[in-house]
Amino acid sequence: MISNFRGRHKPQNSHRIFTDTGKIAGFVSGHVFDKRIDSQRHVFRHPFKRIAFDVSTLERAQHFGADTVRVSFFDIGDVLTAPIARILADGRAEKSFGFGRQISWPYALFVDENAPKPQPEPKQPSLFDAMEVA
Repeated sequence: MISNFRGRHKPQNSHRIFTDTGKIAGFVSGHVFDKRIDSQRHVFRHPFKRIAFDVSTLERAQHFGADTVRVSFFDIGDVLTAPIARILADGRAEKSFGFGRQISWPYALFVDENAPKPQPEPKQPSLFDAMEVA
């Protein structure tokens, strides 16, 4: 599923979420906080791959009714989702890089919305299904 906004244009019936420095971090639409990020700037790779968030933006998104964050990577096209409450409760606190308190969430715990859905296994016909009664 592709994020419901492009660039920094506000989608209808949504709330802008700003960082502490006044930049638009994303939009809350319904119960989803949509955030577009660059994989080179927001993904930590050591000691394991994880995505960093500004704590204040997640808290503001919750204030406007969001319970899920949807992260869209504009450079690689991935779309990942995770529950905001779990990120805030169990996320790894990161040192401040001058952009406010940061928290990270392991990449492996996100749900990949672009991943193919599992298909049900085809049912093998029974030997008796093929026989017709004359």
